[in-house]
Order: sequence, then C-alpha cells, then structure tokens
Amino acid sequence: KAATVAFSNAIKDYPDLPQKEEFEFLTVKAHYLYAKNSILKTQIERYTKALEASKDYYAENSQSKSAYNTDLKSLVTLINDGIKKAEQELLKKPLPAKPNPVSLN
Repeated sequence: KAATVAFSNAIKDYPDLPQKEEFEFLTVKAHYLYAKNSILKTQIERYTKALEASKDYYAENSQSKSAYNTDLKSLVTLINDGIKKAEQELLKKPLPAKPNPVSLN
C-alpha cells in the first residue's frame, strides 16, 4: 500500500518527472501485489483498484512504445485471473455458522 501512495505522490508532486511512465507502471504493479498478498475477503476490491490504475496508465501512455505497455498487458491478465480465482474461492467458502443462543437459566 505504501508503494502505491509513494508513486502516486511522486507523480502528483513532480508531473514532469522523467520516470513518470515507470512510476505509473509500478503503481499498477504495487496494487497487484498488494491485492495478491491480501486476505481473500479484500482481494477483489484491491484487484479492482489495480485494474483502475492500469486504465489510468493506458490513458496516459497508450501511444508509448516502451516495454511497460507489454508488461502491463501481462499484469492485467494476472489481475483478471486473480479476480476470477478470488471469486471462485469466495463461492467455495461456507458461511460462518451462527452461534447458538445462550440461555442464562
């Protein structure tokens, strides 16, 4: 999480940064890794943020010829796979059992 904030702040504070495209890519990658390493119930939300960051990257860099565009396509595939896997795992999980009412008699 800290990496996503740091990269975003650097881009916001220094919009003419020579490494701006790299930082935008690393923001997406950091979101992906954060989602991947999260507990199951938060993964879908965090993968979705990674997808949003990838759309922001493409909006800024769609015409770029850098390797980051190719790497990002692979990363988006991993993100989508992560969402599908998390959805499947959540469907498998049984709902928590309701506790039995306690009688004070």
